[in-house]
Amino acid sequence: MASTATQVKPIVSIRGLTKRFGKVTAVDQLDLDVYPEEVFGLLGPNGAGKSSLIGMILGLVRPNSGSITMFEIDALKNSRRALLDVGAIVEDPAFYPYLSGRDNLLALARIVGAKKAQCDDLLELVGLKQKGSQKYSTYSTGMRQRLGLASVLLNDPKVVILDEPTRGLDPAGANEFRDIVRDIAKTQGRSVLISSHILAEVEQTCDRVAIINKGKTLKQGPLEELLTHRGQSEFLVGDTAKAVSIAESIGFVAGTTGNESEIRVNVDVKDAASVNAALVMRGIDVMGIQPAKSDLESYFLELTASAEDQTES
Repeated sequence: MASTATQVKPIVSIRGLTKRFGKVTAVDQLDLDVYPEEVFGLLGPNGAGKSSLIGMILGLVRPNSGSITMFEIDALKNSRRALLDVGAIVEDPAFYPYLSGRDNLLALARIVGAKKAQCDDLLELVGLKQKGSQKYSTYSTGMRQRLGLASVLLNDPKVVILDEPTRGLDPAGANEFRDIVRDIAKTQGRSVLISSHILAEVEQTCDRVAIINKGKTLKQGPLEELLTHRGQSEFLVGDTAKAVSIAESIGFVAGTTGNESEIRVNVDVKDAASVNAALVMRGIDVMGIQPAKSDLESYFLELTASAEDQTES
């Protein structure tokens, strides 16, 4: 992001959003904020409420309660105005199969009042400049998805919403699409909201993440912050077995991490000096100390398991 979340107002702010379909609560008192110029990941398993949430943001689904504010506009009372600066892909994009990718884009440009040159720029942005003259019917799934993204950008939206954007793409196509998403946020100053159940996709693409399950926000914040274990530090050492023994002998909980030259100790970074001193005094080479981190998959499973335990208790 160009600015930290604490210095700027959110461009999208949701509070207490609830949606029930009969006896089923799809979204339950959900809160989240999306800030300018960030890629925001909405992460949750299938059935977590992601699509219902996006439907409410886009004015396609009416919530039972709560609020949605976009660009400081009450989106529930004035949906049309709030959505003027929003572009979205919620299903597979639809184009004329007999027209080329470029001609499809030009047809849409005439509807929204975009210039011809803008179509060419967008084709280049999404990596279709050399394929623009080919018929849409010949496009691969990845090319169709990228053309869909180009069409969304024709209206120059400030917020782009993508619901499971890489479904059906092979690994290379998914990676290329992620790079484009990062580019439109970082070089064009747009906010991008991505809904996904694929943890690797969110981890590789997003600046901030909201993890939701059963319609509730379990955790929200910068990805780096979510993956940092507060109260734990990792030591890069020469002898892990001996280092663990020493750390435990002075009263700390320690263990190996799976890396043969690394141990994790239950001590905050600011208090790690005492562990470091004890290790060095007893002949252990310490090559580095850092806050303990995990991958998003481990954190997600830990968080959802904890939420399930609280529900059952």
